This record gives sequence, structure tokens and C-alpha cells, in this order.
Amino acid sequence: MNRLGNILLHGSDPVRTDRMSTLLTDSNCNVVVCETADEVWEEASGSHPDLIVIDVGSLGRPGIATATALRQRKLENVPIVLWVAEEFSGLYDEALAARADDVFAGDVGATGAAELMMRMRPLMRLSTQLAEVRRRIALAREFGVPLTDDPDLSVGDVLHRVLAVGGSPALEKRVSRALVKRAAGVDYQAGPFEARDRLFEGDFDAVVMEVGESLSVEDALEFCIEVRNHPRLFNLPIVLLEEAAGDFPREEVIRAGASLVLGHGAGDDCLRYFLASYGRRQQIRRRIRDAIETTKTVRTRGTHTHSYIPGFLRAHLTALIGEARDGQKHLTVLVFSVADSLVSFKAEFGEEAARELTRQVAQWVSGLVRLEDVVANFGGGEFCVSLPDTPRNEAEAVIGRVTGILEYTDFAVRDVYRPVKVTVKVGCAELEADDNAGAMIARARQQLE
Repeated sequence: MNRLGNILLHGSDPVRTDRMSTLLTDSNCNVVVCETADEVWEEASGSHPDLIVIDVGSLGRPGIATATALRQRKLENVPIVLWVAEEFSGLYDEALAARADDVFAGDVGATGAAELMMRMRPLMRLSTQLAEVRRRIALAREFGVPLTDDPDLSVGDVLHRVLAVGGSPALEKRVSRALVKRAAGVDYQAGPFEARDRLFEGDFDAVVMEVGESLSVEDALEFCIEVRNHPRLFNLPIVLLEEAAGDFPREEVIRAGASLVLGHGAGDDCLRYFLASYGRRQQIRRRIRDAIETTKTVRTRGTHTHSYIPGFLRAHLTALIGEARDGQKHLTVLVFSVADSLVSFKAEFGEEAARELTRQVAQWVSGLVRLEDVVANFGGGEFCVSLPDTPRNEAEAVIGRVTGILEYTDFAVRDVYRPVKVTVKVGCAELEADDNAGAMIARARQQLE
């Protein structure tokens, strides 16, 4: 059975360890339990896990010290989650100093399990992205691109900007006070509509929304959904603050796209930790994107569409298939085709106009898939996309985003004095036992017919 992730679990209490291990296993993850810090290091350096969970609830502060040591021993960007039985004084400042990616406080029973897994999934995708940048650079080197094996993905301790939404202007002061000198600036918008416009204009590392009387749960849900559907913002961290104590649909808003819900009593140290930690995660994604862009040169991409050449994707897919089998991971291939629209468009407006339309479609497809996905133009308005660590049901979200926006968009082509529409056909293939790269692409293409 294919796995969603490979996780190291470090703890000293067998009861707690068994409870967490069962939850993760039931959620289709492979779990390796490590009792000592040395075991964690040996497993992490040899097996390249997707995530490390440290049970501070059983280990105490030495568990946080282990996280710090892992960061210092060249596991700089492996996602680490600290699991505590309950919050204690100094927890969040110590977690921030250790560069832990998340802190989960509480039980992992029925009420906490769903939220924990939803918070872990973005971290496992970050692990996928980190693996992808290494894979992409190694392959580009094989194509003759002069790149170093170990790209610099380091980020500083200061966020670009944080957007504060809802509540009152006092929220801006609270966020500024909590972050101290950890943000270049904090912008405030009273309502979600103005906040969306501000996000589309600026470069933010995180959003914090105060939800209650001034900003309803329904408005927050709508905001989260819209941000997650935006091709440039769907990874943006969104932290919700309860304006007043009471029942709050935590699971519902996290499913809609919120990264985290903090209760009414959350202190400045807690707010500082989550905004700084989640914002740092966003900065790392930008560094990954920059590193991936260096692999796109005249040796690896088409001169017209700037998508990867077919040979690059086939070689990349071959590597992905091997790694997916070794790690028992998911892998899906998509083929998007606007060929039928191009044929009629070319007949009416000519070769050059058709080339321009193809170039624009290529830009949109590349911008609408995820950071870790590889897009290659196979000619004739056909684009093949590899989706690492992705089962077919999750690929449906990528399909929906790409096809929905492409078919909704009015393309403006030079010397064509009307909006241009395209119709998109999609094929999808998930990795099967005897697949190679050619077989997966061929099976996806068959669905276009």
C-alpha cells in the first residue's frame, strides 16, 4: 500500500508513543519509533523522513534540545513537530529558538487527530518540495546545467510582511508587539474584501485574522477558500484568532484552508511562534522556487513556452518512479490538452498567433500547478505534468484548478481583436506495478481520446 509519508517518532513513553503511532499509521503513514536522540539522527540521516515528531510530553525539555541538535547537524529543513501534553511556560519561545515547524498541544484522540493530520500535511508537502529541488538540480546537471549539488535554501529570522485582518486596528499593534523585530512590517485591513486586494498586490509571509463579532466565521471561511484557490497564494499561512471564548468550528475552518486556529487566551509568545514559524515556512518555499528556476535553461526548456522539454520530464519521471517504489509513495501524471482549440485558432489566425496562444497557456499551466510539479510541453497544445507524492484523488484538486481557470480565462492575443477561449481535455494516470515513464504518459494520453 502506498504511503502519504514516512515519519520518525521520538518519545520515551510507550503509551503515548503507541497512541501517536497508531494515529499516523491509520492515516496511511509509515512510522519508525526512535527511543534515543542518536537513533533519531541515524534514521533521519539515512532514510530522509518526510517529518519528525518529537514527544516533548514524555521527553521534557531534552526533546526540544534534540530538535535544536538536529537543526545543527545538517537537517536544517526537515520538518519537525513538537508534541506536548499541555502548554508550559517558555514552550513557544524555546520551540522558536529550536526552529521547530509546529507545536501540537493536547491529546491525539478523537477531537485532536483530524486537526493534527491537517496541520501535518503541509509539512509533508514541504518535505516533498525539498526533495524535488534536490532531484531537479541533479537532473539539470545531467543535462549540462552548471549547478551546485547543495542549493542555499537558508532564510533569515525576519518576515517580509504580515497582514492583520478583522477585529480592530488594535490587532495590528498586538501582532507588531508579538513579533517584536521579527517582521519587516504589519499591514492592517478591517474587512476580508480589502484584505484580498492587499494580498494580491503585496508580498506577505502570513495572514492573521481575528474572528468573532467584527469578522464572522462565514467571512473567514470564504476568505480562506478564495486564498487557497488563488494560484500565487494557495500556500500562504493563515492563522485565525478567536475574538472571544466559545465554540469554534476549528476542523471546518482548517479544512477550508486556515493553517491554524488559536484560542481567545493565546498569549503573545504563542502568536509570535506560529506567525514566525509558519512565515519562515513560506520563505523557504520561495527559496525552493528560486532554486528550481535555476534548472530552467536553454538545455532543459523550450525556447518558446519555457516549459521543460519532453526529454527532461521523461528522465525526471523515471527517477520519480524509482523513488516512489522505494518509499512506497504515490505518483500521478496528468496530461492537459488544448489541441482542439489550437487547430481551429491556427486555421483562422495563423501560425504566429497560435504560437502566442500556446505560450500563454504554458505560462498559466506552470503557474497553476504546485511548486513540486514538473510541466513539459509535448507540442501541439499538450502539456504533461508529474505530481510527486500525490494520489489520484489529490490530483483532482490540481486538475480542477488548471482546467477551471484556463477555460474561464479570456486570452488576449496580439492582432486578434476578440477574447480567445480554450477548451481543455485532461488525462490522468496513477503509478501501477509495472509502469515506466512512457507507460504512465501513454495511459494518461489515452483519456484524451
